Amino acid sequence: MVYGLHPSKWLQESFTSKPYQGQNPKDAQVIVLGLDANYSCELERYGEACELVKEYHEDGVKFWHEHKVHHPFLDPLYPRKLPQGGGYHKNFKRHWTQSITKGSQNTFAL
Repeated sequence: MVYGLHPSKWLQESFTSKPYQGQNPKDAQVIVLGLDANYSCELERYGEACELVKEYHEDGVKFWHEHKVHHPFLDPLYPRKLPQGGGYHKNFKRHWTQSITKGSQNTFAL
C-alpha cells in the first residue's frame, strides 16, 4: 500500500506543528513507536469524527481523560463507516487499559 499526504490541510498542519500523537514525548514515561492507522480521506465529510480527531490532536491527554479511550477510532461517536484502525488500536487498548489501572494514564506518546 502506498501512502501520500492526507488531503486535509488542518491535519497536515497539525502533524507539522506536533509530529506526535497523545502526550508530548518530552513529558512521556513510555514512547510507543509503531504503525498507526491512517485517517480516511473522507474524514472532513464527517463533522463529529473530524471534531474528535481535532480534539485528540490538540491535547491527547485531555482527550484520554474525557473520552476514556486512547484514540478517536475507539470512541463510540466515531462513525463506523470510516476505517477504524483494525486490530492495531484494539490491541493497543489492552496495554493502555492496563496502564490506566496502574495509575499512569499520562505516560504514553504515540
